[in-house]
Amino acid sequence: MKESIEGIKRQIDKINREKAWRWFAVIWLAIFPFLCCAAYCLKTDNLISDLYLPAGLWNDDIIYYKEVEGIVHYGIPQGYFGYSDTHALVGSFSVWSPMLLVPWSIWGLFFGWNYMSPIWCNIVMMMLGMGFFAFLAKPNKKQVFWLSVFYALFIRLTRYALSAHVESTVYFMVMLLMALVFYLRRKDARQKPALIAMIVITMVLTWMRPYYIIFLAVPGYYLVKKNRKNSWVMAAVTIVTAGVYFLISKYLCAAYLDGGTLFDTEFITRFFTHGFLSGVKNVLYILLEGCDTFMKYLGSAISTGHSFGENAGISFAIVFVGFVYKLVIAVREKDKETTLRYGYWTSFFVIMFLAIIFIFRISSGQKHLLGFTVIGILLLAMDGLSEGKMWMIALMYSYLFVMMTLDSTSWDIPYDMEGAVHAELQAGEEVLHKEIQIKEGGPSYDNTIIWVFDDVVNEEYVYSRWQMLYALPPGMGINMCLFDKIESDFSNIQSKYIFTVPGGHTEKHLKELGARKLVEYGGCVIYERTDGRYREK
Repeated sequence: MKESIEGIKRQIDKINREKAWRWFAVIWLAIFPFLCCAAYCLKTDNLISDLYLPAGLWNDDIIYYKEVEGIVHYGIPQGYFGYSDTHALVGSFSVWSPMLLVPWSIWGLFFGWNYMSPIWCNIVMMMLGMGFFAFLAKPNKKQVFWLSVFYALFIRLTRYALSAHVESTVYFMVMLLMALVFYLRRKDARQKPALIAMIVITMVLTWMRPYYIIFLAVPGYYLVKKNRKNSWVMAAVTIVTAGVYFLISKYLCAAYLDGGTLFDTEFITRFFTHGFLSGVKNVLYILLEGCDTFMKYLGSAISTGHSFGENAGISFAIVFVGFVYKLVIAVREKDKETTLRYGYWTSFFVIMFLAIIFIFRISSGQKHLLGFTVIGILLLAMDGLSEGKMWMIALMYSYLFVMMTLDSTSWDIPYDMEGAVHAELQAGEEVLHKEIQIKEGGPSYDNTIIWVFDDVVNEEYVYSRWQMLYALPPGMGINMCLFDKIESDFSNIQSKYIFTVPGGHTEKHLKELGARKLVEYGGCVIYERTDGRYREK
């Protein structure tokens, strides 16, 4: 009897210890992203709250920030975002899917919208993502250790959180999906709600970035395994998901710089325009050229590690090699489950690599690899390799981490310790908020400003200080134009306001047209067109 009681006590203690560890893992991994962000800022003896977004060097930030500002104030931006004075067929959003802006918009509606809002929202999403992952995946001590190490060393998780880039939204969604992937491996998993949640999250993620539709294969596997008739259900879900993304991209997203889309499909159309043989030759040429370029990027990343794009490529390659190794070992050991699992993930990565070569342009599409790299580090941290190989991966990421931090443009957090940028913006705001009155009632060129990206001053090309666009009133749309477009086709520009550099060709042309100078501040100048040639739409 006494032994039985002692046995029960030991079992209770074991259960209590397991519960205590589980909650410790959840809390630790939930606060870890915040600790990484704080440590990132402490490198320069600053706090997270010291960040000043307009002092940054990433010009995508201004577009994302101002789009959400328009949503928070008016429900939708009242001016057009886009390129070359174009706009979406419906609404006023730029070239990227507006679904990417949903978390920030919710945050802004509840907590208000200011320069720190996207940063705090990003950090909270990373914390929730890692905490949710720990709660569902139930990592052991070793797995928590490697999750922490890989998260800290994969610097983009932290750097993008401390910016107004939407990549943290993608990482957050990926973490939710991977949490469900590992949850479904558990014997006590409630499959039905988990699969429904996975399908819904995958659909939303696909509407943000279309290639994540491949993720539907995971719930599809479980459902078809249970009942073959579910294949029709998954086929319908896939068609609906793809169809909704098509409608979003066609109607809610503006055209890209060259009037095209973010995705290059010329390699497909060539089969119809130049014949089958020409199409095949073109595909082989693009593939070989893309692989050669990618290998050069890897070499450059190893030697310098500075470029975000190059660094992204080698980070992706490291986890891909880990996947291939896991797959080869599983095949040798005739482990069907692991072979199937890593056969899928390896194929997933191969498809994404080919998409980078053929669709996203190898020179500018590396950021699309980053979400897949997050998938990779979560999988390798949980499934593991031998101790030596795990440390080898950690050392490679440590090398990239150190090399990245040597590059000030990639590492530096935007601060304005002297207050110079703030003073410049304040000078612009005082005038612009009086001179520009937003016309409500829907998007209009009356509420749109042309951001002249570059101009010619004294026969030299100069870039405009786009950071000064933060001074614009909420609701304004920003349409970026290259100098060549402005110079050659100014008469067809429809936007009412022009943002450019003082003393350039564009300002000279505006003066000739009798445009009204609103303000000059921070090394830029803004004009209001009064010639009547812009069109209100």
